[in-house]
Amino acid sequence: MDHFKQVIKKGRSIINILSSLAAVLWGSPPQLLITIYRAVFRGSIEYGAQIFVLNNKKSLLLQLERIQYKALRIALGYKQSTPINVILFEAREPPLRLRFTHMSERYTLKSINRRGSAVARSLRSLKLAAVTSREKSFALSVSPSFRFHITNRHMIDKSFQSTMHPAFETSYHDFISRFKYLQPVSANKDKSDEVIKQEFLDIKTEKLDNYFLYRWIEAG
Repeated sequence: MDHFKQVIKKGRSIINILSSLAAVLWGSPPQLLITIYRAVFRGSIEYGAQIFVLNNKKSLLLQLERIQYKALRIALGYKQSTPINVILFEAREPPLRLRFTHMSERYTLKSINRRGSAVARSLRSLKLAAVTSREKSFALSVSPSFRFHITNRHMIDKSFQSTMHPAFETSYHDFISRFKYLQPVSANKDKSDEVIKQEFLDIKTEKLDNYFLYRWIEAG
């Protein structure tokens, strides 16, 4: 709990710093204040973020969320009446709950695909230890990593592994190429949503086939 208290105390200090730097005429620009928030506050609470969810510390998470909202509101210069969803959208910041979940899932996926990973062994041991339906339900409810492991186990063997970002495995010309979609898809009351979706997918497939055919002829 000492670590959690220190994190909350640090967050309140960040709010004071942002309040001192923010002003209408001479203050720092919003993007710089958001960068300070991300570097100083968000970086400190992301360390061990899985513990917040694992121990179901809803009161702690609520305090951190309030600090996040207040810091972003000060950085962007919004009034107290501004909706939270507007603040998060303008700051390009996801809610802490979703960010913690994403980080937990990403770390779990990386650990599972690493040979000899202690995290992967622990997840497999937990799966074997949870025998009854009640034990399985409890494990899924308290451990986001275990829940992600169980729900995505059929995709683990198909996961993509590479030493570089997939975008850099294509040529520079293909990477920067863009094509415009100008053919509209008509919608009326006689067409169902599934029919409209299928028309769009057919047109997209046709456009991509023509594009790759052109690229192949040009290369040949």
